[in-house]
Amino acid sequence: MKTLEEVKEHFKNAKEVKSTLGSVFNMDDMDIDSIHKYGGDIYIQNYEGGRDYCLQGCCGSLAEIISYKDEYPKVMLVWDYNEDRAGKRVVISKFNNFYICLGGIDRLEDLDRAKVSLSYKYAKDLPTIKEVTMSEVAAAMGIEESLLRIKK
Repeated sequence: MKTLEEVKEHFKNAKEVKSTLGSVFNMDDMDIDSIHKYGGDIYIQNYEGGRDYCLQGCCGSLAEIISYKDEYPKVMLVWDYNEDRAGKRVVISKFNNFYICLGGIDRLEDLDRAKVSLSYKYAKDLPTIKEVTMSEVAAAMGIEESLLRIKK
């Protein structure tokens, strides 16, 4: 059984959903912040239609996500055989288990310059850079910040 926050996270990228009672609805018509708990069930409210749809029943059963919101175009690492040779490309869609990319560009700002499309078997999101302060590193290591020296 998921908590209210876990249900919100689970459905945040959903586009079309089939409720636990069988009603199909479009999440674009909903406000994710309208997800609320009533009794043992978790619902999302459609303000225009004045109707609530059940996302999680009191027994823990979840509504079925039929489709997701469009997440493309976005810059990703793509490759066919060897992940060590992955390259950065603008992925515009996924079709038949292949990632469709625009050739020759690796930034969203250059979309208008693309002339060809390429397909790759595999893709993953770019790694994110984590910024930390000296005090966060010192606290994680259990030492005083004055005793910390960072080398390259």
